[in-house]
Amino acid sequence: DYTMTMDLSQSWHDERLSFSGEAESYDLADDYLSKVWVPDTYFVNGKQSYFHEITVKNRAMTIFSNGMIQYNLRLTTVASCMMNMMNYPMDVQNCSLVLESYGYTLKDIRLYWRRGRDSITGLAGIQLPTFAIVDFQTSSGASQLDTGAFPRVVLNFQMHRDVGQVIFLIYVPCMLLVSLSWVAFWIDYKVVVGRVVLGMETFLALLTFITGVRKGLPKVAYIHTVDIYHLVCMVFVCATLIQYAVVNFKYY
Repeated sequence: DYTMTMDLSQSWHDERLSFSGEAESYDLADDYLSKVWVPDTYFVNGKQSYFHEITVKNRAMTIFSNGMIQYNLRLTTVASCMMNMMNYPMDVQNCSLVLESYGYTLKDIRLYWRRGRDSITGLAGIQLPTFAIVDFQTSSGASQLDTGAFPRVVLNFQMHRDVGQVIFLIYVPCMLLVSLSWVAFWIDYKVVVGRVVLGMETFLALLTFITGVRKGLPKVAYIHTVDIYHLVCMVFVCATLIQYAVVNFKYY
């Protein structure tokens, strides 16, 4: 899931509200907004949404003389995104935000991005803790249901995980633990306790570290790429113990 705060702007044409006079447009007060028809758009993949009302309700409507209506509002939504964590931490995620008409079909209204891709502004400058938005696309279409075809618009954006933090928190500690286990190669093979204790403690430390990393990952049924890396590290550490066992068997 992800949370997005946005300024949603919708415009449509209503001939009933066209007028003539010196003024080209009028800004409606919030008390009159409920008397004007507005599209019943909603977020298809939204789990929870709310409007901003501090210090006043964050919405505004402008009516132009030709009957065009501009409706702006600020809201926050929590939307679902089915992420594929198989390539974690080198993964690229594709998420979407889907807006659709709840009750009107294509016979009544049509939804589309007014300026296409240029309708989305501010997305490129978003700073995320672990991801970077590398690209986004806009599209429009319809959702075919039993009750009819409902118009929808979709915003798809691609996110790439920042691996800098992962390298220092996951990869470097494992590399250090594996390198530490190799110190046993420089210990005299006659020092049984020293070599065995070093190998076992290194293995247990690595196992504890891997368990901690796994707790921070989503619970999925498949193997992550980082799991393969951890497995290889464990094999290298175990190999140091096996190597000493072979040497000890050969000379004793």
